[in-house]
Amino acid sequence: MVKKYVIRQVAFRYSDDHFYSHEMGGIKGDIFTDYVEAHNTLMELERDSYLATDLGDIEPFSACSSDVNMDKIIQLKIYVDQQLGQNILKIDNYGRISADRETYLTKNITNEQLSMIRFKSGLKFYELVEFADEPQFFGIWEKSPFHKSEGFRSDEGTIYFYNTYVEAYNEAIKYCSYSNLNDTKIKGKLEDITDMPMILKSLLKNSNDFNYDEVVEELTIKNTYTTEWGALSTLLRNKPFEIRLLTFDDVKGFNESM
Repeated sequence: MVKKYVIRQVAFRYSDDHFYSHEMGGIKGDIFTDYVEAHNTLMELERDSYLATDLGDIEPFSACSSDVNMDKIIQLKIYVDQQLGQNILKIDNYGRISADRETYLTKNITNEQLSMIRFKSGLKFYELVEFADEPQFFGIWEKSPFHKSEGFRSDEGTIYFYNTYVEAYNEAIKYCSYSNLNDTKIKGKLEDITDMPMILKSLLKNSNDFNYDEVVEELTIKNTYTTEWGALSTLLRNKPFEIRLLTFDDVKGFNESM
C-alpha cells in the first residue's frame, strides 16, 4: 500500500486576541506519492509565504501571544537572535515579546532555519497531510430544523473540511454552540429523541439551559452557549449536524478565502 500526501493551505482570520488566527484551508496541488517531493514542495511554499509576510501582523509574533506562550516565544527569540542574527523579536516595557510592524525575515535564511522557526513558533502557511490510502476528508453538514437550511458549514462561500472524522466532530460540537439554535424545539418522547433517555433525564434535571415538557412531549433548547450543549448534542438522536465524507475530487476545487 503506497502512502499518499496532500498539501493543505492554512488561512488566517481576524480575532480579538491576535491580528489573525489559524483555520484549515483548501488543497494546494495534487496528490503526492513521494514524501521527499511533497516535503520539498511544502517548504518552497512555506518559504515564499514567510518571506512575504509582515511578522508584526500575525500570531504568534504578536504581543498577545507572548502572554500565553511565554516559554515558547522566549525560546523562539533566543533561536532567531543567535541563528539569524536578527533582533526581530523585542521585549516591551511590560515584558511582552513581539515583532514590530514591517518586520520580515531575510531572504538568505536557510530551509533548515525556516523549518526550526516554523516548529518553534507553530506558524504554518501550509500543512502536509499523510494518508495510508486514498485521501479522504470530512465536512460538517448542518441539518434542519436546527438550521434555516441544510448544507455544509461554509463562510463566504468557502466550505470548511477536516483531515479526520474526530477533528470534524469536535469542531462541529464547538461550532454549533455558536449557531442560532437557541429556543429550538424538538417534538417527541425522550425515547424517540435519544438512545440514552436516562442520561438525558439526568442532564435535564441539572440544567437550566434545556427543558423537557412531559405534557406536550417537547424538548426546548434554551441556551447553547454553555459547556452542557456539547453533552446534549451528543445525546440527541437527531443531531444538528452530521459528518459527511469528502473525496479528494470533492475538495480539490474548494478555495480558502482570506
